[in-house]
Amino acid sequence: MPYYYYAVANSYVNGVLDNWSNPSETVWTVPSAGHTSDYVYEDEAVGFTITKRSYNTVYDGKLTIEGVVEKQANVTLKINGTEAGNTDAAAKGTFSFEDKQLSAGRNNVELLFTDKNGKVTRETFNYVYLTDYQKVVDAKFTGNDGDKVNGIETYKTVQAAVDSVSSANSERVIILVKEGDYEEHLIVSSPYITLIGEDSEKTRIFYDTKEWVGGDMGLRCAVKINATAIGFSAENLTIENTYKYLGNGTISNESCDALRNDADNASYINVRILGYQDTLCANGGTQYYYKCYIAGNVDFIYGNEPRALFNECKLAFRYNANKNSGYVCAPKTGASAAYGLTFNNCKVISEEGCSGSKYYLARPWGQDAYITWINCYMGKMIRANSANPYSDMSGALASKARFYEFGSFGPGYAININRRQISKSKADSMITASYLGWDPYSAVTDIGTEYIGNISTQTDNKYVEKEYVSDTYSENEGNDKGLDAYTQEGYAQSANTTGGGLLKESSKNYYTVDNAEDFLKAIQSIKKSGMASVIELTADIALGDKEVNNFQDYSAFITAHKQAPLTHPTLLKTGVSMLKLENMSNLTIYSKNGAKITHTCVDITGSNNIIIRNIEFDEIWEWDDETQGGYDRNDWDYMTIEKGSFDIWIDHCTFYKAYDGVIDIKTPTDSSNVTISWCEFLPASEDNVFFDAMMNIMKDNPDNYPYYKHLLEEGMTDRQIYNYAYGQKKTHLLGQSDKDTSAKNITATFANNYYKNSMDRMPRLRYGTAHVYNCIMDAQDLRDMRLDIENTAGSTLAQKIVSNGASSNCGAHMLLENCYMSGMTNVLISGNGESSAGYINAVNTIYKLDNKAADLKVMLNTSKEGEVALVQDKDEFKASLPYSDYRLYSASELSTVVQPYTGAGKLTLTTLQWEKTKYNDEHTVHTEHKWDEGVVTKEATCTEAGEKTYTCTVCNATKTEKIEATGHKYSTEWTIDKEATCTESGSKSHHCTVCDAKTEETEIKATGHKWDEGVVTKEATCTEAGEKTYTCTVCKETKTEKIDAAGHKYSTEWTIDKEATYTEPGSKSHHCTVCGARTDITEIPVIKENKDDNAKTDVTVSQGKDAPDTTFDESDEELTDKILTEDEKAQAAGKDIKIKLSIDNISDNASDEDNKLIKNRLTVSQKVGMILDIKLNMTIGADSKQVYETAQEITLSAEIPEELLNNNSDIIRKYSVIRIHDSKAEILKSEYNAQTKKITFKTDRFSTYAIIYEDTKKDNTQETTKPAGGNTQETTKPTGGNTQETTKPTGSNTQEITKPTGGNTQETTKPAGGNTQETTKPTGDNTILSTDITNSSIQPTVTENINSQENQTITASDSDVNTGDSISAGKAAAIIMMMMSCILAMCVVILKKKNRNI
Repeated sequence: MPYYYYAVANSYVNGVLDNWSNPSETVWTVPSAGHTSDYVYEDEAVGFTITKRSYNTVYDGKLTIEGVVEKQANVTLKINGTEAGNTDAAAKGTFSFEDKQLSAGRNNVELLFTDKNGKVTRETFNYVYLTDYQKVVDAKFTGNDGDKVNGIETYKTVQAAVDSVSSANSERVIILVKEGDYEEHLIVSSPYITLIGEDSEKTRIFYDTKEWVGGDMGLRCAVKINATAIGFSAENLTIENTYKYLGNGTISNESCDALRNDADNASYINVRILGYQDTLCANGGTQYYYKCYIAGNVDFIYGNEPRALFNECKLAFRYNANKNSGYVCAPKTGASAAYGLTFNNCKVISEEGCSGSKYYLARPWGQDAYITWINCYMGKMIRANSANPYSDMSGALASKARFYEFGSFGPGYAININRRQISKSKADSMITASYLGWDPYSAVTDIGTEYIGNISTQTDNKYVEKEYVSDTYSENEGNDKGLDAYTQEGYAQSANTTGGGLLKESSKNYYTVDNAEDFLKAIQSIKKSGMASVIELTADIALGDKEVNNFQDYSAFITAHKQAPLTHPTLLKTGVSMLKLENMSNLTIYSKNGAKITHTCVDITGSNNIIIRNIEFDEIWEWDDETQGGYDRNDWDYMTIEKGSFDIWIDHCTFYKAYDGVIDIKTPTDSSNVTISWCEFLPASEDNVFFDAMMNIMKDNPDNYPYYKHLLEEGMTDRQIYNYAYGQKKTHLLGQSDKDTSAKNITATFANNYYKNSMDRMPRLRYGTAHVYNCIMDAQDLRDMRLDIENTAGSTLAQKIVSNGASSNCGAHMLLENCYMSGMTNVLISGNGESSAGYINAVNTIYKLDNKAADLKVMLNTSKEGEVALVQDKDEFKASLPYSDYRLYSASELSTVVQPYTGAGKLTLTTLQWEKTKYNDEHTVHTEHKWDEGVVTKEATCTEAGEKTYTCTVCNATKTEKIEATGHKYSTEWTIDKEATCTESGSKSHHCTVCDAKTEETEIKATGHKWDEGVVTKEATCTEAGEKTYTCTVCKETKTEKIDAAGHKYSTEWTIDKEATYTEPGSKSHHCTVCGARTDITEIPVIKENKDDNAKTDVTVSQGKDAPDTTFDESDEELTDKILTEDEKAQAAGKDIKIKLSIDNISDNASDEDNKLIKNRLTVSQKVGMILDIKLNMTIGADSKQVYETAQEITLSAEIPEELLNNNSDIIRKYSVIRIHDSKAEILKSEYNAQTKKITFKTDRFSTYAIIYEDTKKDNTQETTKPAGGNTQETTKPTGGNTQETTKPTGSNTQEITKPTGGNTQETTKPAGGNTQETTKPTGDNTILSTDITNSSIQPTVTENINSQENQTITASDSDVNTGDSISAGKAAAIIMMMMSCILAMCVVILKKKNRNI
């Protein structure tokens, strides 16, 4: 699967990749969910017991393996990857594979259990068919060490056998250790020794090193493999330190190693390594552990500079009642170490009894500790700390250590910043021989080959046998018909919460208790054993600290509550206790008869997989005088689920009024997965006996209870005070406070519960997720009581009875489905007091107030500013749930299908049925829809059917019914549909009175036109006819008649049409007196020239306010020649000519369009100096006109105003001119003369101009001229063309961009030496020659040519840079010749410009 992804972030500008300014780092990323394996383990696995199997070491090549499965499965046996057998087994059924053939040497044996859902459980075994060995160790041997038995040296102890091997040994010596218990403080020093036991369970090497506990690391280990024992291996045996671990803190360091390895190239195959603290010291040397079972609780795999690979090993937390916590690893490795402890395909699991939230993967013994987990199963004991399974140690920070993972899966896996990931390629490389520094795979294979020989061991086949005594029921037993409704649902079901399992009453872990002390003894025993257990209560038990015999004997888990009773007469005698179910797991507490627990608060802390069913909780309430009805002192909750507890099911329990809350959930470390189902939450106490005892004593002695007396004095009656105290004030608080964001992990389901007269918190949730369905919340009695108090004693006292429903805060998510809510004023609350808003919604829910249907809506109830009510999206919420097969009922039927069955004592079930979480009954989530009365969603019409929609009150499904069309109802009266006109007929019909449809449509004939007397709309002319128009007086349509043309009436007098001139003849004619038409056109001859020598040309420049001094560069004659057209020049003969240039500063009132055009032409560094309006006017004789364009360009010189001059010696200011004409902005070719302070430009268009400038910081190495040597910059402009050349000296770190003459090619060269880049581009118009110096690296250079009609950019890319080390000699010579050519060209340019200002 695509486990890892390669990611690069790119930046785009206008859709084009632009990643130069902020290039992305390359990152690895991984999906955060969905990591699985081919196999399942722990709670998901098929439970099985091996009742008979061959010893791991066999002598005849035959394998037998038999067992029992706990649930139905197909069982497959594989030997060396080949199927050797297959069989089906029923629940509690057997499987058997007999005399299966093994290969000589080592064999890989697998059992695969496939359940009915297709999930596969895998168990592996290591078998050796042994036919070659050199020595034997036999615990039963009575001869002398070294004596030969059947030709083979035999020893009584392992130590004697290994000591018999020379320290100079160079060949592998295989020592067969026969079954037995070898109590030895074993030390191995000679090289190439192999110890192979007959069986990993039957061959035990052990020692109790209690005299060195926590002391000398070289002595406190049961077995030590010295550094000189190169190539040591052990197989098919147990190494154990049998020190009796206390874990109670009386000894600060209880390190007692089972095995310490210092040898290189050591291997351990199918070895059980058992201890508690510091079980395995992988202290030094290269080591390989294959199919080993390594167990402990505190740092049970550690070492100083380990180089160890663990492959397919089980790493198991061991249970200790006093220390229910631990760490797998604590290595110390140097900073240069390539690896430390590497785990591949291993499983982190736990022995039965381990529970709570104090189990971790590792902590660093040293700051550079190195651990890598590759494709490892992270078991359920890690789940509580899956967000961060690493801890600091003695100042060494886990966040700084080298703790890495790849491919982790299982309930304890997570991916976040605390669990750093490596790539697949890195993971694959870390388990290769080249990375490890040796080849453990070949070494182990070679040892297996050396087991093959010709020795025939004569012995009976030996088997590890275990009697299968089932103390559990099968899940398929029992008649569960009708019990499906009570199947575990919600979050607890999604987590497979099983409690103590299906224990039989005869099991040693099944406790039947009928009194408080036996109950506490049962808890004590379970905590000690750690086994999955069931406690059945057969009678009521009272657990007050003053009423339990030998109460102090159980102080480890039950104590007097820190808040002792103050007012209740019963509790003052019994006391109130705190019962801590701490760090416990796999526990069911139930009763068949609805037994009661009183006078205690149950604190489930750091525990998991707990079930509590069919128990009544009562009598932890008293009158609150201390906080005057605030109930903020005692903190008595019936039940608190906290401090990382998870997978809890509370079912069919009854809870009466408590002082504080009823069931609270807080401080989870991972998903809490709590389901509270089929419970009832009632006011007062059972039959009101306990409640009345409190109320009656106050009624009889009000002076002894100040707050009670105060209420009386304020006007309340005894009965009203009774009613005020009657209801439950607080019900469920989920999340400790607004500051405790761990509440985001709260996941809770409230299903099929009955809340009677609760005032608030059903539930109140912070940060997490709560799903509420099929619940009844009835507080109408409390509302009636409140109104009664309000009417008689006032609203202030009445407010003591709170009226809230469900509340979501701090961004939490809550959905209520199919609930019945009554009597609450604030039913759905988003935010509460100072808590910010959370998401909440209710669907398919009935809400009534004062027994009338009321509007169900989300209400904002927070004092925080800027908050809004947050409405939870139903579909989004349900899609995120980890479960879906829950049963819903219609809210209207909850009173009959839910309420009667809620609480303790309502069901009669067997032991097995109370222990079950799923019943053998047909599971029906929702079988029959319950439709409401329906809503018309589409009205029927005369011609179309309508539609009525019905909604299921359970699941919100809908169905539709057809409403037949009604048919037309026509009127008997005619309706004029269209009036008749002059030209068109009309119509009439009978209309439908409903939809206005028509029938019997009838024609009404046209009426014809009625014309008026007419109007002349076009007079007749000499040549054209006229027209008279007539209009219809009805429809206003018109018609026309022709009026004939009148003909011309010519004058007898001549009219001069054109005066004759010196160059052209004129004309005259007779004109029509009516229309001006001409006839008899006659030419008038040319006038003989008599030129007026006094005609003159006058050129003026007019400057407005703040306009710059401006002059023409041309003479008057040149201007006249350039401005006048040929026709105008002829017209001007003998006449005066006036040319006027007007210049006005319009910087403050330029048009928006001009400003925009100018702005768009500016670069980032350019600024506008001023905006000018330049107009050109020309007068010839008496005729004047404005000139917008001239045939030829004229030259203008404008003096730069003082305020635009550069007065800063540290910068260089460059001026340019922008012309705006015909909605186009152009940058003109221009030159600035620093001596005259004038900018000169040519133009043939007159409109808006802008003088702009650009400042650049002066380089201290640059000068305006370039002397011999040095680093100077020279800017010159040659005569002719529009060329800008910028030259910067060559040498180190120089970039040159040059545009040579001709062509349109660009060549990039780099001279030998230095770090120089040269870009060459052809010369001509719009040419850029630029050189730039960079101190350390070649950077792109952008140069703008101010003489160009458009901006041009030449960019030198990083990819074009060549270094001095890479350029060829040929290229260097070419570059030198090119540079000489450029210098010669520059000289020519400078000579051409010598008479011009630079």
